[in-house]
Amino acid sequence: MGSRGGRVVEDERAVSHVIVTIILVAISVAMAVAVAYWALGLGATFMRHEILEVHLIYADRIAGGWRVTAMLTNTGSAVATINTILINGRPIPQRLVTDGFHVKVNEVVPTNGIATLSPGERCTITIILDDALANALDTTFSQQMKVEITFCTVAGGNYPKVVVLS
Repeated sequence: MGSRGGRVVEDERAVSHVIVTIILVAISVAMAVAVAYWALGLGATFMRHEILEVHLIYADRIAGGWRVTAMLTNTGSAVATINTILINGRPIPQRLVTDGFHVKVNEVVPTNGIATLSPGERCTITIILDDALANALDTTFSQQMKVEITFCTVAGGNYPKVVVLS
């Protein structure tokens, strides 16, 4: 700024206050949009979860016990890995999971964990409730008995269902 004859004269090379305000608002909006996209992306990462749905579970009488068939689907957005099956609150021992008889997933004997389901994937788990399993769990199985079967996942999810041994 300069002074001519008692008057203040503005320097013509300066930026107008209106233009400065427009530039600051544009920068603020751009930063807000960038932070929002970052926050939404970060939130989506932590929002992934598994949801196992047991669509159907039933028990058939077989020689020496019962065959329980459960059909499950992972309806969540994250992979679900079933690592334990509880029978009335007690885990099936690993030796009986991998013995080729007591637990099968889609008719295949599980080897590493019990089952891993990607989002949207389905599987059928078959469990044989017989004297060997009853002894390992320190229990008995009898006709018309209600048995709670809980599918436990690596992420800490527990998905219980009750089946009646008919």
